[in-house]
Amino acid sequence: MPVARARDVREMFGRIVPRYDLLNRLMSLGMDRRWRRMAAAAAEPVACVALDLGTGTGDLAEELRRQGAAHVVGADFSVAMLRAARSKVAGKPTEVTAAGSIERATVSWLLADGLQLPFRRGTFDCVTSAFVLRNLEDLRAGLSEMARVLKPGGRLVCLDMTQPPAGCSVGSTGSTSTASCLQWRER
Repeated sequence: MPVARARDVREMFGRIVPRYDLLNRLMSLGMDRRWRRMAAAAAEPVACVALDLGTGTGDLAEELRRQGAAHVVGADFSVAMLRAARSKVAGKPTEVTAAGSIERATVSWLLADGLQLPFRRGTFDCVTSAFVLRNLEDLRAGLSEMARVLKPGGRLVCLDMTQPPAGCSVGSTGSTSTASCLQWRER
């Protein structure tokens, strides 16, 4: 991402952190929580290592954890967003499984550029993003980078309210909502 655009994006997200969740609720007419639950379910996170790229305040990362991911990395371009995510998720209770054992998947937070992820090829079982695509300087490069860090046979699920680029297949989540999950396949 060109330096000036990267700085502008970081500064913009730094300014809106206190209102970020409210803005998502308003722009999605309150559907964003449901959409995140559906996106997490589409990623099939049970016992997986997951990456939530553009984690923002951590809602999708927390949902992946809640739905059974073994470990979640919440990565974002904005330090301010990562601070908000960490403080928001830190207060979540430990869960007790049906078998009675106490389990809690770990969530770690990482400052990262979606166009140059600091992971080896095939690191994650699933990769997700919510409302990130429109903020990528180079959408194809961003999707390719997400696919690069995905294990063979893994799931890449992007939730957004933007038009997918040519070459992407849109998989419906069964909802009649305006958002759908984008499943990327390298061509």
